[in-house]
Amino acid sequence: MSKMKTKTIKAQRKRIQGLWERWGRPMGLAWWGVSFEYHRNRKGFKCDDGREVLMRTHADWRYKSAVIEVNVPALADINDKDLDTFFVHELMHVFLNEMRADEDRRNHEERVATTLADAFVWIRGLATP
Repeated sequence: MSKMKTKTIKAQRKRIQGLWERWGRPMGLAWWGVSFEYHRNRKGFKCDDGREVLMRTHADWRYKSAVIEVNVPALADINDKDLDTFFVHELMHVFLNEMRADEDRRNHEERVATTLADAFVWIRGLATP
């Protein structure tokens, strides 16, 4: 893939920062150390089944810290409504990460993260005038 333009990268970073401002504090993550890493290359952003992912979350629940890696090129293909839900899904992984102590629970965590993301997005929609 050709190099991304700086303007495009800044626009996608702005989208993610806006989502963090929208969701971080209301979800109770203000006391966590959450940071974002923005990647210009899609390489390595694959699920176990080969599908491309937008983001990956690496949390350390013991120290309330997390890093969310962002697949910047893939964001350009996602509308704001869908990105909102995907972003909340990643934040759910911050809360659920300690379930990974037993690798057999990973699929359960994925389902719970998706369900909780849908619920938070739905509730947020009801609460917003």
